[in-house]
Amino acid sequence: MGVGIYNYFEDTLPAVVKILRFLIAFPAGDRERGLEQLQQVARKGTLARNDAQFLLAKNYSRGTEKQYAKSLELFEQLARDYPQNPLWPLLAGSLQGRLGHAEACEAAYRQVFKRTAGEKSETRQAVHRAARKALEHLHPQEKFE
Repeated sequence: MGVGIYNYFEDTLPAVVKILRFLIAFPAGDRERGLEQLQQVARKGTLARNDAQFLLAKNYSRGTEKQYAKSLELFEQLARDYPQNPLWPLLAGSLQGRLGHAEACEAAYRQVFKRTAGEKSETRQAVHRAARKALEHLHPQEKFE
């Protein structure tokens, strides 16, 4: 999986950084090959399968990839596999918005906002704040507390 991550991200770096890579003799990456390697781990892996699914979903949702439906599918799978993690439905909601599914987007944000209200962990509080910010972006006239 590590080689797939390297191949993908190294090939998607800005040109200035690639020049530095050349100067320090790092090998070139290959975006397509990196995606294929991550897909293989996501399909056949055992220990790193979910990590590969997350990285693929994240990569597919990048503006350079614009494979939002694939990303959504992976985040929804992660939400099913890890139902206690509110980050997955939050990210799925964001992708629903990118795909033009406004009702599903808002429903996901509201679900996460409600579910994470009053949480004590910093991570869940951060997810709660992100859901609130997303809802405020959709409805600037409403106050979400």
